Amino acid sequence: MKKLVLVGVVMAALSLSLSGCSGSGPAPAGTTPASASPTPSGVETDPIDVAPGEMRLPNLIGFSRDSAYMKLAQLGFAPEVIHIVEQESTQPAGTVIGMDPSPETPVGHDTSITLTVASPIAEATASPS
Repeated sequence: MKKLVLVGVVMAALSLSLSGCSGSGPAPAGTTPASASPTPSGVETDPIDVAPGEMRLPNLIGFSRDSAYMKLAQLGFAPEVIHIVEQESTQPAGTVIGMDPSPETPVGHDTSITLTVASPIAEATASPS
């Protein structure tokens, strides 16, 4: 079992080291050129019509709070610019239900981003008569 784990670690390290290499020719069909910036799985961004140093904010509505936060961090947003607010909702608790700026808005990495996250609706308590 230890040998399998070691082989897996070595293969992963080799894969990472080779992925940083770029050839002098064009990228093979079906691959991403080395100059393109990768995006996290499940997040699509369209660099068209965006000023240098900006990107379109991905649509994170429906993601869990933690997944949305991690996606923004992977895209280069610092923790200081990511804000979480909770709002009572019928959606599952912890689900992103709103964003400001809205999805697909061109933003820089220093733009403040607010994710509105669902929280359970407080049950009304009957007041004594």
